[in-house]
Amino acid sequence: MTFALATFSSAVLRGKSSQAAAVRPEQPMTLVEVVKTLPPNSWRVVPFTLPYSGTLEVQVGVVDGNPMNVFVTTPDDMEAMRDDQISSVRASAGFAPTRSTSVRRAGRLSAGNYLLVLKDPAIGDASSRPSRVSIRAELRP
Repeated sequence: MTFALATFSSAVLRGKSSQAAAVRPEQPMTLVEVVKTLPPNSWRVVPFTLPYSGTLEVQVGVVDGNPMNVFVTTPDDMEAMRDDQISSVRASAGFAPTRSTSVRRAGRLSAGNYLLVLKDPAIGDASSRPSRVSIRAELRP
């Protein structure tokens, strides 16, 4: 009986250890790495998904052009943005709107869908050059 119990225990332990080995820990990853253009007095949305809860780090740099308002929100606020009520949009914790030519923010967010919003508040005419903006978003456990 002792031998049977030891064999059973050993099999159970092997099963658990092989399951634990099959589960990969969450890895740091780049979610977004792109350059966007924005005409004066316009906004753009860059959607992304967090596959796991972790620390999101966002870096936005204006390569050429005007300072941008930058923030992160959820798709729930997309309707308000479409209705030109962008000022009523709720930013995710740690990602409040910031107007700058260089933004670097980090904060903990839950897994899910998000939007990185860029708004060029400069008033310009049709002949004004658009701004070029470099965007990078990374997720760490």
